[in-house]
Amino acid sequence: MSKKFTLVLFMLPLLALSVLSASAQLHKSIQLNGGAGFLNSSGVQVLPTLGNDGTVEFWAYVPNAEPGSRYFLSQGATFFAGYINGTSTDEISFGPGWPSTGVRFPMGQWNHIALVIYNSGSDADLYLNGKLVAQADPGSFFTSNNNTGEMLVGTDFSQSVFMNGTIDGLRVWNIVRTGAEIKQFMYGTVPDNTAGLVASYKMDEGTGVTSANSSTNSSGIDLVFNGGAGDVTWANGPAIGANNGLTFNAADLTQATANANTDYETVAGTIEAWVQPNNNNVQAAFLSQRGGGNSRWSLHLTNSGGTNQLHLYQSNQGLGDVTFTPGFNIGEWYHVAFVTAFSILDGRDTTGVYVNGDYIGPILGRFNGGLPIGYDVSVTGKDITFGANGEGGELFTGGLDEVRIWNAALTQPQIQANIGARLSGSEANLVGLWNFDQGIADQDNVGLKVVPDVTAATNNAILNNTFQLTAGSPSNFTANLLTPLPVTFGKFTVTRQGSSALLKWSTYQEHNSMDFVIQRSISGTDFNDIGTTPAAGESSNLLNYTFTDNDPQEGTNYYRILERDRDLKSHYSVIQSLGFTKAGGLVWYSTGAAAVEIRLQKGSTELYTITDVSGHTIRTGRLTDGRTTLTGVSGGIYFVKVRNAAGADLNTKVMLP
Repeated sequence: MSKKFTLVLFMLPLLALSVLSASAQLHKSIQLNGGAGFLNSSGVQVLPTLGNDGTVEFWAYVPNAEPGSRYFLSQGATFFAGYINGTSTDEISFGPGWPSTGVRFPMGQWNHIALVIYNSGSDADLYLNGKLVAQADPGSFFTSNNNTGEMLVGTDFSQSVFMNGTIDGLRVWNIVRTGAEIKQFMYGTVPDNTAGLVASYKMDEGTGVTSANSSTNSSGIDLVFNGGAGDVTWANGPAIGANNGLTFNAADLTQATANANTDYETVAGTIEAWVQPNNNNVQAAFLSQRGGGNSRWSLHLTNSGGTNQLHLYQSNQGLGDVTFTPGFNIGEWYHVAFVTAFSILDGRDTTGVYVNGDYIGPILGRFNGGLPIGYDVSVTGKDITFGANGEGGELFTGGLDEVRIWNAALTQPQIQANIGARLSGSEANLVGLWNFDQGIADQDNVGLKVVPDVTAATNNAILNNTFQLTAGSPSNFTANLLTPLPVTFGKFTVTRQGSSALLKWSTYQEHNSMDFVIQRSISGTDFNDIGTTPAAGESSNLLNYTFTDNDPQEGTNYYRILERDRDLKSHYSVIQSLGFTKAGGLVWYSTGAAAVEIRLQKGSTELYTITDVSGHTIRTGRLTDGRTTLTGVSGGIYFVKVRNAAGADLNTKVMLP
């Protein structure tokens, strides 16, 4: 789905390339009805032999729990079997001798299973949906070398027990596949000539009675249908990769949950997501870490009555909000980011909000005297909830995509650079990434209830049972292409030069850029154009720009840069400010990142006091040659009072970036 920015084609990781092609057609799977149906490998042995490395992986859907055992795969009388043990609470087993795994096969949803065998005899690893869930000594289930015979799918070696379920994407390797490789390629495909790939059954034919082995490393081991009419049939296979997002519907009570994780409980961090409001949400929570009446944080969007606000709620200080002046249009995607950095100064969190890479302001509390708020660091052990407030309320209607949790406060250039990027999950400080890149867009995705966390934590989210996941339903996976910003801003400063203001800014990259419009405001909210500078158009290098405002106004001047591209789309830089006062008054101006200089014109060693917005005294002292600096404190508003030689108090408000 298109966003409000110009689309830029860029190199994607191998997984993204594979899933792009995978979404071009409806994929199929093979359904077994529990009768006498199964598949066999045309008399050829396929599965790994005893004493050799190997990996076996496949997708399986089993609708209901049943007594007895249901076999996914088998080969040889005692050599290999993968099955669900219905007498042991539907435990996943490989054997016949694997000791109890304690891992239950979740019914009514698609699950990816992978078994990794090491020739060293040290371990056999079991992965469920990309996560390592059990290990055992290979000798405990390879009880003999009786591995002769063909591979069977959907039945045991004696062809006496038959599976009621669906199989897709079966791959057999004669090498060890790492956990990262298993997770990366669960969805989509791997190249047919990949080293070690013995057999690959995509099961996408949709017609006939044979599933072909597409591996170019071997031949003659296709799977052939066996059984009566209707015992083995073709079905849709939604367990594929695609550039998708997930739509929620409040009327269906839809939500998803990922388990609590201490990595999400740092005192400073960043939460970002693509959000698509699909109705006039009233205080809808699209993402939260909340439960049991306590909220570490809960992110809300309101698009009712033209208010267009983003809210943050936390137990300690209540609800805070910031208004998105352009407004959220129904059906349009927006990238939002909440950046919280712990304030050493006074023990409070302060959170800044970005929309489409533009800084729109801090979160200010409604119920705590307007102070900045952020995470409630006293609340721990809460799950992550997608599409609701964690307690079943304030449900969201709309789309979510690329939900990311960082345990560090990202800068604006970092946020802008990541907006259109598909991250790998291995980036520094990234502790949670749910990209929703699975399923067939707006088609039948029933049973596709696992949303992988692609970071090393593999803290997968689970969709609740109210998701419809059917073609045309309001709660389903839907196509969504990420698009980067046309321009990535670098540093932006405003400094005083005599009676003028000098603006300097830089860009890290530009695509299709047309010009920069310099804007100034006295109120901090209503901006006017004061000049224009041409942009480079196309660049991947650091570029520097300058502009001089020869007529700054009395008081505080607020400046921002509006970038416009050739498609007339645009976005803003951060806002910087500079104070100008009459002779004999106080002047302040930025001297760099998070630093300002305060000057008393014609001053010397006058007493001064600096306080924050809550009235706490930050520092007192005497000016040096009429000057002092303010650094080493968090960004925000500060008040400076200087007593001049005549005994009068002069006051000014300082905005620290």
